[in-house]
Formats: sequence, C-alpha cells, structure tokens
Amino acid sequence: MPKNICKYGVFIAFLMLGFLSVSFLYLDLFYQKKTGLFLFDKKPLISIVITSYNYEQYLPQTLNSILAQTYKNYEVIIVDDGSKDNSLQVIKEYTDKYDNFYLYQHNGGVNKGLPISLKLGIDKSKGEYVSFLESDDYWREDNLIEKVKLINKYPEAVIISNGVIPFGEDEARQDIVATQFYLADIEHRLKEINKITEKSDLLFNVIPTFSSVIIKTDVLKKLNYNAPKNSVLDIWLYRQIFINHILYHTPKTLTFWRKHSSSFGFKDKNNNKEDAYILEQFKKLISE
Repeated sequence: MPKNICKYGVFIAFLMLGFLSVSFLYLDLFYQKKTGLFLFDKKPLISIVITSYNYEQYLPQTLNSILAQTYKNYEVIIVDDGSKDNSLQVIKEYTDKYDNFYLYQHNGGVNKGLPISLKLGIDKSKGEYVSFLESDDYWREDNLIEKVKLINKYPEAVIISNGVIPFGEDEARQDIVATQFYLADIEHRLKEINKITEKSDLLFNVIPTFSSVIIKTDVLKKLNYNAPKNSVLDIWLYRQIFINHILYHTPKTLTFWRKHSSSFGFKDKNNNKEDAYILEQFKKLISE
C-alpha cells in the first residue's frame, strides 16, 4: 500500500507540474499578446524628454500621443525654454492631471537655447533610457513598446532609432519632399545593421529627428553638449556615442516628423562655409 501511494503521489505531482507549466505558458502568451512583452522581459523606466518653446498649438497632439502609448512605464520630463505663448498653461494641464508628467524651467523663466534645455531634461531623468520627443512631433502608439522589444532582443544596445514619416503644412511641401528622399537614403544606408560608426560620413545624420531615438541615460549624461552650432546638436551627440557603441535601427515608421516654416531646422540651414567649420569640429571630436 505505501508503494502504491508513493506511485500515485509521484504521478499526481507530475500532473500538477505539467498543468502549472502549460498554465504559465498560456499566461505568458496572453500577456505577450496584450502588452507586446513576455512576463519576464525587461520593462525599464523610460524618461521621455521634451524641450518646449512657443509651440502651444502642437503640444496637445504631442503629449496625447504619449498618453496613447501601449507601454506605460515612463515619465515625461518637459523643459519649457522661456516660451512667450500659452505653452506653460498647456503643459500645466497635463502636469496637474498626471503624476508622471513634470515641468521644469530655467531660473526666471528665461530662454537659454536647446543644448542647455536638453541637458536639463536629461539631468532630471530617472529612467534607464531617455526617449526624446520634440514638441511639434508625435508618436505612433507602439513607439515605446517596439523600442523595448529591441532592448530585450539586444540588451547590449545603447542607442536605437526608428523610421520616420514627415508631414506638415502646405508651405513646407517642398521640404517634405526633400525629407522623403533623405529618409530613403537613411534606410538604404542602414539596411546592414551596425555599420554606422564614427568613421562614417560625418555630416550625414542617420537619425533625422530627436523624436526617433532612444538612448541609455547614463551614456547621455557623460556627453559633451557644446556643439559647434545648435542646429547640429543631435548629430554632435550621436557622433560621440558612435565612437564606442553601434546603432540599432528598426525601419518601422513610429514617429511623425512635423515640417513647418517655424520649425528649428527649417529656419537654420547651413551654408558651405559653416559646413566646413562643423566638419572640422567633428573631426576633432572623434580624434580626442
């Protein structure tokens, strides 16, 4: 009798183990279907950094695209750089309503420019990664979840970018067409992943907008933000990262890049003389 009881006990234990294994598998698959991640996938806190200056008309669409994200483990760091319109009132509507939305300003509410504002936002970030979103752009609802999937697939990744869709006003139509050719060139260059290094074409930016990149916070906090010109701050930062890290990229179009006459890049075009100076500064940067 004791032997039979022992046999039945082992059999029941195996049945229970099998039941638990199958149940866990279904639970994991259900969770993956619902969230895009498996139960034991890494789910890092992401700091979304937004610098704002006189874009009150675009901010609601930008901020609402964050609220629509399927990935919810994030904080939103908004740095207003001395806006003169109603941007502050718009931002405060969100920071008053959502506990993970934060507003920062420079002392006296003055305008200090993009590099200092961006650095302030990064310094205030508590997340393991920073994902930038410009205050006139917006995201597809799966922007963050697709990045987190790549983080889990490539845990060594420090910098990840995604595909972009340009859009905007009629007056920016010519710029939108030119941007489409530029984006096609980027995707052509990035077909072979991990080929972008500090030795690549120094003036060609493979990450067209801040709104399409996520970077490890500890790496960002160590960079030099003294770009030779504000309009090349983004590529100035990326070049420093590419010295020691490779770029991971998904062609999925997760970012909507607004083109308009008052945008920073639209107003600030380089000329050949400036390009030569900037190129020289980039060469110095990577040789240090």
